[in-house]
Amino acid sequence: MKSRHSMSKVAMVAPSAASKEAKVKKEVIGKGDLLVKLQAATSFKKKDIELVLESFVAVIHDEVLHKGAELRLRDFGTFKQKKTQPRSGRNPKTGEPIEIAGASSVTFSASAGTFKIKNE
Repeated sequence: MKSRHSMSKVAMVAPSAASKEAKVKKEVIGKGDLLVKLQAATSFKKKDIELVLESFVAVIHDEVLHKGAELRLRDFGTFKQKKTQPRSGRNPKTGEPIEIAGASSVTFSASAGTFKIKNE
């Protein structure tokens, strides 16, 4: 009779070239970089673009996160509020039961139009 260990061996496979390509770092665009790109694409001053961007974020924060509204931008996506329910958990160090509070966050779902633009 074969042992349990010899029957459950799994072949180890080296990572393929495709999976190595997937691990290439993607460019991260920060707020400053976004402002420069928007300024290059428009004739607006950087401080005006910054004011619009900060106002946009404030509207998402107030309307979506605090009031629970849904913000839909055609051919871009939808910002929605996501609520998590309070739940029981355990302190990983002590194993003591604890209550984890519920929370609200903002989620973004890209529209079909966004995927269409990305895939072209």
